[in-house]
Amino acid sequence: MKKICILSLLLFIVAFSAKAQPIGLSFYGGPSYSFIKYKDFNTFAESYNGLNSSNLKLPGSGLGYMYGGDLLYEMFHFGFYFNKLTVSTDPVKLTDFSARQFDLRLNNYISNIGFTFGESPLSFSTFVVCGINSLDLDAYINYFGKYKSYGNYLLDGTFSGMNMLIGLGFKVNFTYAPLYASIGFSQAYSVLPTASISDLSKPNDNGYTEIGLDWSSFTSGNSWDYQGAYMSSSNRQSIIQFSLGLFLGE
Repeated sequence: MKKICILSLLLFIVAFSAKAQPIGLSFYGGPSYSFIKYKDFNTFAESYNGLNSSNLKLPGSGLGYMYGGDLLYEMFHFGFYFNKLTVSTDPVKLTDFSARQFDLRLNNYISNIGFTFGESPLSFSTFVVCGINSLDLDAYINYFGKYKSYGNYLLDGTFSGMNMLIGLGFKVNFTYAPLYASIGFSQAYSVLPTASISDLSKPNDNGYTEIGLDWSSFTSGNSWDYQGAYMSSSNRQSIIQFSLGLFLGE
């Protein structure tokens, strides 16, 4: 967090001395490539692999998509975008006709506040990233490669969590009104993670089952007790974005 504050101050000093930009609006969308790190799930996977002699592993990166818009006013930059990513583990064989699998879906709702400097058609934006990250982890058994079953085990379910993100980012903007294109990079960290996650596949009287992040134990289909966190909403993300769109302004 200290590094983020120092870098934000430096970005302000650089942008304050830069040439002011006219007002303008950009709307864009395109592919994104994300690098993610989930320490809790990786620890769980190591324990699972040790017991079952398997190779359960959550991919550390994946291709997704994003869309959003920016407002430029003189040197100031305000933006908002949505980024979605889905990654899946390779199926872990249980029997000749069944396998365990995990699908992770991430939805980021991000706002950018910062500065833009440079002249059209090429400009450079630096900003602070803040927003909300929601996730769903689908844990299930796949039969014959096509049928999904959550079974009756605590290990299986659709687990959902939410937390706040904060970080830094930058974009290189190419503007030839009304056309707009950009290449950007941002890195964000989880702050204030939720105290629990919800198993949406096993409703109770309240509509869902609350699962604490630190289970004292749970039993899988192999009668296996695992001590520790299964998953949490805490994570770190680095995102590379390529976008095309429209620019309205001077």
